[in-house]
Amino acid sequence: MLAEEQLQRVRRRDCVEVAPAFSTVYVRDSKNRALPSITVSAERWTAFVGFAAGR
Repeated sequence: MLAEEQLQRVRRRDCVEVAPAFSTVYVRDSKNRALPSITVSAERWTAFVGFAAGR
């Protein structure tokens, strides 16, 4: 994963790793790294985070 990798902890002990890279954001399950990561645009990630935060 990228050097910019950040660990984001979510309630209920669910964890994902988020790695922003230019206009793309890579997301994967930190507990089961055998699963494939997903890739989204930075714009869609920002919209998701806003939605998840209840904005």
